[in-house]
Amino acid sequence: MRADADADADAGAASPSSSTPTGASALHERHIGSTRTLAAKRYAGIVPGGVATRIGRERESARDRALNSRAEALRKALRNRTETATEGGDARATARLYEYASVLQEQAERCENRGDDGALREELTLRACEAYGRAAEMDGERHGVLYNWGIALGDRAERATTRGDGDAARKLWDEAIDKYERASRTTASGTVSTQQATQGLNNLGLAYQSRAACVDFERAAKSLEATQRAREERVRSLSAGVRKFRRALRLDPSFDRAAYNLGTAVYALSVEYASMARLYPQDASLAPLSKDYAVAAAIYVGLALANEPHNDVYATSHGIVKHFVPSPRVFDERFLFASDDAPPDDVLDVRLVLDAHSLRAYSDADPSVPVLDVPLAAIASFEPVEDASLASGVARALLGVVDPDVPQRLFACPNPRVRDRVIDAVVLARDLARRRREADVRAAFAS
Repeated sequence: MRADADADADAGAASPSSSTPTGASALHERHIGSTRTLAAKRYAGIVPGGVATRIGRERESARDRALNSRAEALRKALRNRTETATEGGDARATARLYEYASVLQEQAERCENRGDDGALREELTLRACEAYGRAAEMDGERHGVLYNWGIALGDRAERATTRGDGDAARKLWDEAIDKYERASRTTASGTVSTQQATQGLNNLGLAYQSRAACVDFERAAKSLEATQRAREERVRSLSAGVRKFRRALRLDPSFDRAAYNLGTAVYALSVEYASMARLYPQDASLAPLSKDYAVAAAIYVGLALANEPHNDVYATSHGIVKHFVPSPRVFDERFLFASDDAPPDDVLDVRLVLDAHSLRAYSDADPSVPVLDVPLAAIASFEPVEDASLASGVARALLGVVDPDVPQRLFACPNPRVRDRVIDAVVLARDLARRRREADVRAAFAS
């Protein structure tokens, strides 16, 4: 699920849709590149993509006509290079190239929605990519240019995958990832909103996930070593996607798509490690890794479902993985626990339990009475502790509550994957509790 963003669109710019392409392009990309019109080549040095692609008038809607008219007006303005010699000319040219590319993207998507020739869709998207490239040459730090360029490249990659061109798909996904990464690092052209940053990270995570899906296992099947390298490549891409989805949901815990996509990414990692465990039964670490990621998948998909209880996709996926969580709890994990002002040796080995209402810790000495009971709405922060001065081999998290008189609590466990999914779950469940959605959490994690 890719999110749209009109990060810094100029007035009148068309906003490209982000719907996933479903039609297969009829022609190979190289063939499309070789059949561009003479008119397009004539203007290639001035306006990327050249002249307009006109759709048959008898099939045009009012929106199609408006897009064609706007594209024509932008092309004429861009051919007039004298404006770039004036003060502010580069900025105007960049804005027009950006809008022109957005118009081309929308035209391509409207062609796809009508089921038009795949070659036309690919040609329009290719022109949009070229226009974004020219805009980036003028202003390489503009978030909207880089972000929408990434969307266009991803659209082309999806079509390459559909037509079975794995080499082109891998190359295009790598290019899309590069553009999304650059967009995620830039703060140019004004402040990037939290929503835009979250959507960009979500799209970047999806790009890594798609790149993982098109690893060339057919070529790697020639040897066991090559197959293992291919699996490691897929794991690297999936792990990168996990990091991006995690950043997105910590920026905006209510963004259910990032939570769901994170669940699908860790589930894919679970499948990969399960496959490796079967290939290498002598490696005792692989099966527990698979289980770790499966548990995480159940947590993320369950909390996404709590955000959107009527989403059929979430519900179906949740049905596949929900048996991995300790229903009706969200999680039940072993941690070492101490308050921030406790002596170094005053540490308890506890069960840390999360449900729809609170985060509790139970010691083995008296498992019926919690040594810690914090309502979710009272949690101010729960964050990883990364401190090189502390002993290695332990993953730590620091819990802070709203009451400033209550000391922070330090939790530790040997498994960083457990620490990360526990933090994510608390952050997501706290957001749901603050929006009075406890009943939805209970329903998602019911037996």
